[in-house]
Amino acid sequence: MKRRPWAGDVVLVDQPELAKRVGAETGDTPIMLALDGIGGTSTMNLMSTLAERGVLVSYGGMSRQPMTVQPGNLIFKKQTLRGFWLFDWYRSAQQDSDNRDVRPSGAADCVRQDLNAGLRHI
Repeated sequence: MKRRPWAGDVVLVDQPELAKRVGAETGDTPIMLALDGIGGTSTMNLMSTLAERGVLVSYGGMSRQPMTVQPGNLIFKKQTLRGFWLFDWYRSAQQDSDNRDVRPSGAADCVRQDLNAGLRHI
């Protein structure tokens, strides 16, 4: 199976054994970034898939439940939990519009650049 950057090749359903399923599908490739739009126990399941120093970015709370996080992931695996609000990002990007393309077509590229820059500093 050909893997493409920023493209999904496998879809898995959230479950307690998510880390095992992700490992099987990726050949145990270290996962450094997870995006969570659900919250609740999904946050804990996603964080279990992350490598040491991995980052989980929360951008929504569709479950309407508080996030569940294992303290050991934060303490021993040095994982980071970050929040992302597109409206706030878009507003700040407009202030810097001389240096960035803030049209919707350019927004994904800008977010990707910001995430890559952030991961390099972890």
